[in-house]
Amino acid sequence: MQTRGKTSASPLRVLLVEDNPGDVELIRTYLARFQPTSVTVESVGLLSLALQIVVQRVFDVAIVDLKLPDAQGTEAIDALHIVASNVPIVVLTQMQDEELAFKCIDAGAQDFLYKDDLHENTLRCAIRFAILRHHEAQEKMMLLRQLEATLTKVLSGYVTICMHCKQIRVGSAWQSLETYVERRSNAKFTHSVCPGCVEAHYPEYAEKLWPQDLGKHDFTAPVPNERGVDGFVDEVQI
Repeated sequence: MQTRGKTSASPLRVLLVEDNPGDVELIRTYLARFQPTSVTVESVGLLSLALQIVVQRVFDVAIVDLKLPDAQGTEAIDALHIVASNVPIVVLTQMQDEELAFKCIDAGAQDFLYKDDLHENTLRCAIRFAILRHHEAQEKMMLLRQLEATLTKVLSGYVTICMHCKQIRVGSAWQSLETYVERRSNAKFTHSVCPGCVEAHYPEYAEKLWPQDLGKHDFTAPVPNERGVDGFVDEVQI
């Protein structure tokens, strides 16, 4: 389904999914009073017809009854959200069921109205809130996707690392591994000393920590220790 930006001069395009002729006429009357925005309404009484229309035309909001001849409860919300997730949905129901209303929100609707409370002002507010809430959700989703794409791009592919000191080449400069990762992610480093390095660089501490294993550590690979963490021990105060 195609979407386009709505300006103050363009009409509000409403898809009304309601099978009760009296409710349809009442809602049309309320919508016709919207100022300064003009409103165009496409009304259908079946979910199946709504699903056909919503993929062919552009709508700013859908007003959907929860009790249709071919859909009950959240079925209509689920179906519309699948085929037209970019259309905000306002739910109409005669059932004073708060749990059902929240299920509709979870299913993808942006707001709901009880028919007993329906009048021009509540309908206007619900439509405006639904459009605003949907727009904000889309913006957040777009930002999250951009962030994910950026992190994936930065922390993937080939990275040139010095085989001796393990610094990473960034353009013509070199950075430590810690700096490179911290500047490109939320990771933070803390340092410890593995058993092999303790034995190689601080033998006096190795004698105190592992007297029975002295000389057995492989300096080229992480060494399991008694604390159950491969290659790392608690901080050694030097």
